[in-house]
Amino acid sequence: MRLATVRTAGGATRAVRVAGDTLLDLGAADVGELLARPDWPERAARAAEPVTGHAGYAPVVPRPGKIVCVGLNYRTHILEMGRELPRHPTLFAKYPRRWSARTTRSGSPPESGQVDWEAELAGGVRPSLTLSAWVDGELVQRADTADLVFDPVDLVRYVSTILTLNPGDVIATGTPGGVGHAREPARYLADGSVLATEITGLGRSEVKAVAERAA
Repeated sequence: MRLATVRTAGGATRAVRVAGDTLLDLGAADVGELLARPDWPERAARAAEPVTGHAGYAPVVPRPGKIVCVGLNYRTHILEMGRELPRHPTLFAKYPRRWSARTTRSGSPPESGQVDWEAELAGGVRPSLTLSAWVDGELVQRADTADLVFDPVDLVRYVSTILTLNPGDVIATGTPGGVGHAREPARYLADGSVLATEITGLGRSEVKAVAERAA
């Protein structure tokens, strides 16, 4: 079952089930609101009313209560950074203000000249999925989730010992090898660079880097 949040022509959002080329309305403003309902699987399964005139995809959970990120979780990335395999996940937080849709522009602040790329899976079960990333059409990352040190199930168990996870919270599981910082010489996203990321069965996202000007 594939769930998504779309923007309507009027600027609102709707949770939908993706059924081929058809988007079926799930009776909620977004997937986060849907998941908060105990009967969401039944609601999603019986959805039959198509959404028409949508204006593209929005972030699947526009306002997650928590975004927990995992650093150094793919063996290839750990090795390219010259680190040892961790005994426990390394966690840090991000905030919903930087959440974006699958096709968007992303501002690069003038204070940073080293904006890197990272293809990353958020949530899920124990999948065997391929992650790929391209910068301006050049393949820069490709890996299988079998390379994860801590898979999504392990991460949910570990994070749950630290804080309470709620429906719609996001765990970003880390990026594989191939980041620009590990190259010789190092390479970063530039103004106008287009980063495309793709995960088997989940779809493709494209983000254009736009340099923000100093005030």
